[in-house]
Amino acid sequence: NASRLRRFFVEAQVPEVDPLMLVSVLLYHPQAAMRLEAFTLGCRILRDPNPNLQEAYKGHTEAQMHLQKAMGYQFSSFQSCYRKAVYTDNDVDMMAGMLKLIQQLCEGHKADLQEFLGEDYTAEVLNIFSKKQTYDDDDDDNKKDEPDDDDEDTSGEPNNIVQWTSQMIKMILSSMRSAQDWQASMEGREKQYILVQQLFETAAELIQGPNRANQALLLENDICADVNRL
Repeated sequence: NASRLRRFFVEAQVPEVDPLMLVSVLLYHPQAAMRLEAFTLGCRILRDPNPNLQEAYKGHTEAQMHLQKAMGYQFSSFQSCYRKAVYTDNDVDMMAGMLKLIQQLCEGHKADLQEFLGEDYTAEVLNIFSKKQTYDDDDDDNKKDEPDDDDEDTSGEPNNIVQWTSQMIKMILSSMRSAQDWQASMEGREKQYILVQQLFETAAELIQGPNRANQALLLENDICADVNRL
């Protein structure tokens, strides 16, 4: 019995997870509220620029802890919800938190982090929840975030965080312009304005230095045309 018990504990060991790793690990949680907490934690860790902490996130490219892919999935999920007009204030808050984290990762003209966020991360499947077991929960977030056979094809979507940022700017500004053309009330859209501001602040941090590679990525996504809409 002692031998079996020892073997059980040996086999049950899991790698230690420090606060930095916890951010990326929690982004794989099926509940949106937990992912929002992950972004909040990440922003607090990087509140003051710290090169050692910032650069540590470049190592988060392993299975179940792939920061770029987790962010890419969140962009894709929000885009789908926004286009179907089924997003909530919590979804907007989560996007704002993620964009703030991206901004803080590059704070201080961190060229290596800018390049990290401009890299193509689509070597594997974009939907990080496709092979992950979800939990029985009556939370509405589960119902919305779990993938199903009717999900839209993600082909043609950006393959890096820089262009995702630009695509979000284009989508939200187009929606606002359309609403204004129809003379729709802008009441209750305050959080969208805050999100647009955060998108531009994040985009600015991604290209400071300047980072010519990221500048080119934004230009490919017609960022100048989007700016002219303002």
